[in-house]
Amino acid sequence: MTRHNVALVLSVIVAMQAVAVGVLGLRGGFSSLANWTRAPAPMRRVQSLEEWQALLARDPKPGTLVPEQTAPDESGGLHRIPAPARPVGLLFVDRCSSCVSDTLTRWDRVQRGHPEADLFVVPAAADARAIREFKREYGVSVRFLTAGCESLSGVLNPFFPPRAYVCDATGRLACVQPPSASAAAGITQASAHLSGTLPRPARQWKDGRP
Repeated sequence: MTRHNVALVLSVIVAMQAVAVGVLGLRGGFSSLANWTRAPAPMRRVQSLEEWQALLARDPKPGTLVPEQTAPDESGGLHRIPAPARPVGLLFVDRCSSCVSDTLTRWDRVQRGHPEADLFVVPAAADARAIREFKREYGVSVRFLTAGCESLSGVLNPFFPPRAYVCDATGRLACVQPPSASAAAGITQASAHLSGTLPRPARQWKDGRP
Protein backbone atom coordinates (compact mmCIF):
# COMPACT_ATOMS: atom_id res chain seq x y z
CA MET A 1 0.00 0.00 0.00
CA THR A 2 1.49 3.35 -1.07
CA ARG A 3 1.76 6.34 1.26
CA HIS A 4 -0.88 8.14 -0.81
CA ASN A 5 -3.32 5.24 -0.42
CA VAL A 6 -2.62 4.99 3.30
CA ALA A 7 -3.31 8.71 3.71
CA LEU A 8 -6.55 8.35 1.75
CA VAL A 9 -7.68 5.42 3.87
CA LEU A 10 -6.80 7.33 7.03
CA SER A 11 -8.90 10.32 5.99
CA VAL A 12 -11.89 8.05 5.39
CA ILE A 13 -11.35 6.40 8.79
CA VAL A 14 -11.30 9.75 10.58
CA ALA A 15 -14.51 10.84 8.83
CA MET A 16 -16.26 7.56 9.66
CA GLN A 17 -15.09 7.82 13.26
CA ALA A 18 -16.54 11.32 13.61
CA VAL A 19 -19.89 10.19 12.20
CA ALA A 20 -19.94 7.11 14.46
CA VAL A 21 -19.24 9.13 17.58
CA GLY A 22 -21.94 11.63 16.65
CA VAL A 23 -24.53 8.92 16.02
CA LEU A 24 -23.67 7.17 19.28
CA GLY A 25 -23.95 10.42 21.15
CA LEU A 26 -27.38 11.17 19.67
CA ARG A 27 -28.82 7.66 19.96
CA GLY A 28 -27.19 6.32 23.09
CA GLY A 29 -25.97 9.34 25.03
CA PHE A 30 -22.90 9.32 27.21
CA SER A 31 -23.28 5.64 28.09
CA SER A 32 -22.82 4.53 24.47
CA LEU A 33 -19.91 6.90 24.03
CA ALA A 34 -18.27 5.52 27.15
CA ASN A 35 -18.68 1.94 25.92
CA TRP A 36 -17.22 2.90 22.55
CA THR A 37 -14.15 4.51 24.08
CA ARG A 38 -13.58 1.48 26.33
CA ALA A 39 -13.15 -0.85 23.35
CA PRO A 40 -9.85 -2.81 23.48
CA ALA A 41 -6.96 -0.92 21.91
CA PRO A 42 -6.53 -3.27 18.90
CA MET A 43 -10.20 -2.70 17.98
CA ARG A 44 -10.30 1.11 18.22
CA ARG A 45 -10.19 3.23 15.08
CA VAL A 46 -6.70 4.33 14.18
CA GLN A 47 -5.86 7.93 15.03
CA SER A 48 -2.79 8.68 12.90
CA LEU A 49 -0.84 7.55 9.85
CA GLU A 50 1.90 6.19 12.10
CA GLU A 51 -0.58 4.12 14.12
CA TRP A 52 -2.11 2.76 10.91
CA GLN A 53 1.31 1.69 9.62
CA ALA A 54 2.21 0.11 12.97
CA LEU A 55 -1.04 -1.87 13.05
CA LEU A 56 -0.51 -3.06 9.49
CA ALA A 57 2.97 -4.25 10.41
CA ARG A 58 1.52 -6.36 13.25
CA ASP A 59 -1.13 -8.06 11.13
CA PRO A 60 -0.71 -11.86 11.35
CA LYS A 61 0.04 -13.99 8.31
CA PRO A 62 -1.64 -17.26 7.34
CA GLY A 63 0.11 -20.09 9.14
CA THR A 64 0.41 -18.18 12.43
CA LEU A 65 -0.26 -20.47 15.42
CA VAL A 66 -3.10 -19.11 17.57
CA PRO A 67 -2.65 -19.88 21.30
CA GLU A 68 -5.47 -21.97 22.72
CA GLN A 69 -7.77 -20.48 25.34
CA THR A 70 -11.21 -21.04 26.82
CA ALA A 71 -13.90 -18.39 26.37
CA PRO A 72 -17.60 -18.23 27.33
CA ASP A 73 -20.47 -17.53 24.95
CA GLU A 74 -23.58 -15.46 25.64
CA SER A 75 -25.36 -18.48 27.16
CA GLY A 76 -22.52 -19.37 29.52
CA GLY A 77 -21.15 -22.28 27.48
CA LEU A 78 -17.36 -22.63 27.38
CA HIS A 79 -15.40 -23.08 24.15
CA ARG A 80 -11.80 -23.90 23.37
CA ILE A 81 -10.44 -21.44 20.83
CA PRO A 82 -9.03 -22.74 18.52
CA ALA A 83 -11.02 -25.96 18.81
CA PRO A 84 -9.14 -29.28 18.74
CA ALA A 85 -9.46 -31.01 15.36
CA ARG A 86 -12.09 -28.55 14.08
CA PRO A 87 -11.79 -25.37 12.01
CA VAL A 88 -12.83 -22.19 13.81
CA GLY A 89 -14.07 -18.92 12.32
CA LEU A 90 -13.90 -15.65 14.25
CA LEU A 91 -15.64 -12.44 13.22
CA PHE A 92 -14.57 -9.38 15.23
CA VAL A 93 -17.05 -6.49 15.41
CA ASP A 94 -17.25 -3.25 17.40
CA ARG A 95 -20.63 -4.06 18.91
CA CYS A 96 -23.97 -5.72 18.16
CA SER A 97 -26.19 -3.16 16.48
CA SER A 98 -28.32 -2.69 13.39
CA CYS A 99 -25.23 -1.27 11.65
CA VAL A 100 -23.67 -4.74 11.48
CA SER A 101 -26.84 -6.84 11.27
CA ASP A 102 -26.29 -7.67 7.58
CA THR A 103 -22.69 -8.70 8.28
CA LEU A 104 -23.70 -10.92 11.21
CA THR A 105 -26.55 -12.45 9.20
CA ARG A 106 -24.07 -13.31 6.44
CA TRP A 107 -21.70 -14.86 9.01
CA ASP A 108 -24.64 -16.84 10.43
CA ARG A 109 -25.34 -18.29 6.98
CA VAL A 110 -21.72 -19.43 6.74
CA GLN A 111 -22.14 -21.29 10.05
CA ARG A 112 -25.33 -22.96 8.82
CA GLY A 113 -23.52 -24.05 5.66
CA HIS A 114 -20.50 -25.41 7.54
CA PRO A 115 -21.66 -27.40 10.59
CA GLU A 116 -18.24 -29.05 10.70
CA ALA A 117 -16.75 -25.73 11.84
CA ASP A 118 -17.21 -23.61 14.96
CA LEU A 119 -17.99 -20.00 14.08
CA PHE A 120 -18.13 -17.18 16.60
CA VAL A 121 -18.66 -13.43 16.74
CA VAL A 122 -16.28 -11.48 19.00
CA PRO A 123 -17.75 -8.05 19.89
CA ALA A 124 -15.61 -5.38 21.51
CA ALA A 125 -18.43 -4.43 23.88
CA ALA A 126 -19.88 -7.75 25.05
CA ASP A 127 -23.07 -7.72 27.10
CA ALA A 128 -24.66 -11.18 27.22
CA ARG A 129 -28.22 -9.92 27.67
CA ALA A 130 -27.92 -7.40 24.81
CA ILE A 131 -26.45 -10.11 22.60
CA ARG A 132 -29.34 -12.49 23.30
CA GLU A 133 -31.84 -9.73 22.49
CA PHE A 134 -29.97 -8.92 19.28
CA LYS A 135 -30.01 -12.59 18.23
CA ARG A 136 -33.75 -12.84 18.81
CA GLU A 137 -34.45 -9.63 16.88
CA TYR A 138 -32.41 -10.59 13.82
CA GLY A 139 -32.82 -14.38 13.90
CA VAL A 140 -29.09 -15.01 14.26
CA SER A 141 -28.01 -18.32 15.82
CA VAL A 142 -24.21 -18.07 15.57
CA ARG A 143 -22.53 -17.92 19.00
CA PHE A 144 -20.88 -14.84 20.52
CA LEU A 145 -17.81 -14.88 22.75
CA THR A 146 -18.32 -12.55 25.69
CA ALA A 147 -15.04 -12.60 27.65
CA GLY A 148 -11.47 -13.82 27.74
CA CYS A 149 -10.58 -12.75 24.19
CA GLU A 150 -7.72 -10.38 25.01
CA SER A 151 -5.02 -12.81 23.89
CA LEU A 152 -6.95 -13.52 20.68
CA SER A 153 -7.08 -9.80 19.96
CA GLY A 154 -3.37 -9.53 20.68
CA VAL A 155 -2.50 -12.23 18.15
CA LEU A 156 -5.08 -11.48 15.46
CA ASN A 157 -4.80 -7.67 15.63
CA PRO A 158 -8.44 -7.05 14.64
CA PHE A 159 -8.29 -3.29 14.13
CA PHE A 160 -10.79 -1.68 11.78
CA PRO A 161 -13.53 -4.34 12.27
CA PRO A 162 -15.57 -6.14 11.06
CA ARG A 163 -12.75 -8.58 10.27
CA ALA A 164 -13.00 -12.33 9.68
CA TYR A 165 -10.42 -15.01 10.46
CA VAL A 166 -10.35 -18.79 10.06
CA CYS A 167 -8.14 -21.20 12.01
CA ASP A 168 -7.65 -24.68 10.59
CA ALA A 169 -7.94 -27.91 12.59
CA THR A 170 -4.31 -27.55 13.74
CA GLY A 171 -4.94 -24.14 15.33
CA ARG A 172 -3.12 -22.14 12.66
CA LEU A 173 -4.53 -19.21 10.73
CA ALA A 174 -5.82 -20.29 7.34
CA CYS A 175 -7.56 -17.06 6.35
CA VAL A 176 -7.01 -13.43 7.35
CA GLN A 177 -9.29 -10.68 6.03
CA PRO A 178 -7.18 -7.71 4.90
CA PRO A 179 -8.08 -4.52 6.79
CA SER A 180 -8.81 -2.73 3.51
CA ALA A 181 -11.24 -5.41 2.30
CA SER A 182 -15.00 -5.22 2.74
CA ALA A 183 -16.57 -7.36 5.46
CA ALA A 184 -18.62 -9.15 2.81
CA ALA A 185 -15.46 -10.03 0.90
CA GLY A 186 -13.75 -11.23 4.06
CA ILE A 187 -16.68 -13.48 4.95
CA THR A 188 -16.83 -14.83 1.39
CA GLN A 189 -13.13 -15.60 1.60
CA ALA A 190 -13.58 -17.35 4.96
CA SER A 191 -16.44 -19.43 3.57
CA ALA A 192 -14.31 -20.43 0.59
CA HIS A 193 -11.56 -21.65 2.91
CA LEU A 194 -14.06 -23.69 4.91
CA SER A 195 -15.34 -25.20 1.66
CA GLY A 196 -11.81 -26.20 0.69
CA THR A 197 -11.81 -24.02 -2.41
CA LEU A 198 -9.32 -21.38 -3.42
CA PRO A 199 -10.60 -17.97 -2.25
CA ARG A 200 -10.98 -15.05 -4.57
CA PRO A 201 -8.88 -11.99 -3.72
CA ALA A 202 -10.66 -9.85 -1.13
CA ARG A 203 -12.49 -6.97 -2.78
CA GLN A 204 -10.90 -3.56 -2.32
CA TRP A 205 -13.05 -0.43 -2.32
CA LYS A 206 -11.92 2.26 -4.76
CA ASP A 207 -11.52 4.82 -1.99
CA GLY A 208 -9.63 2.38 0.24
CA ARG A 209 -12.34 1.94 2.85
CA PRO A 210 -13.22 -1.55 4.19
